[in-house]
Amino acid sequence: MIRAAGGAAAVLVLLVACSASKGSSSMPSPVPAVPQPQPQSQAHLAPIAYFVGAWTADAKNPATGQAFTLSYTITPSVDGAWLDGAGRAEELGITVSDRWGIDGPTGDIVRVMFDSSGLWGVVRSKGWDGDRLVLEGDANAPGDGGVVRVRETITKVSATEFGAVWESLADGAWTVYSIERLTR
Repeated sequence: MIRAAGGAAAVLVLLVACSASKGSSSMPSPVPAVPQPQPQSQAHLAPIAYFVGAWTADAKNPATGQAFTLSYTITPSVDGAWLDGAGRAEELGITVSDRWGIDGPTGDIVRVMFDSSGLWGVVRSKGWDGDRLVLEGDANAPGDGGVVRVRETITKVSATEFGAVWESLADGAWTVYSIERLTR
């Protein structure tokens, strides 16, 4: 017993001596320091940087003829690692929120969407094909609404305008449910 205690005392003396030799009089922490977050460069967001800004969307459901306007703003968030979108369509009484980013391992553009009705979804894209970006994924309706496959096709018209067409997949066929023109 005395020998073990002496061994522990020797280890303690060694730790103190090592600490003192490094110019510090305190004991080293047994847990490594947590790295401090560094501000992110927004270079990785280059494929979606076009969307940053305030937009107004004039939209229409071609099946019902219902038209609405959406005020929509996209800003950098989480120290520049992601983009946050927020919008409101007064005619529909709907607030929307989404987060845009790049999936590091795949390079895919990822968009996670939510609205005030409880609907949420995730869409992805391999990236731009010229001036066209196609995002596809699933939307999850609240309650027993189920999961619906959705697709958004975005077409750049200029630095200040793009078109977006939303479709849903039912019975093996895509059906357009919103045609939008967004301008800044």
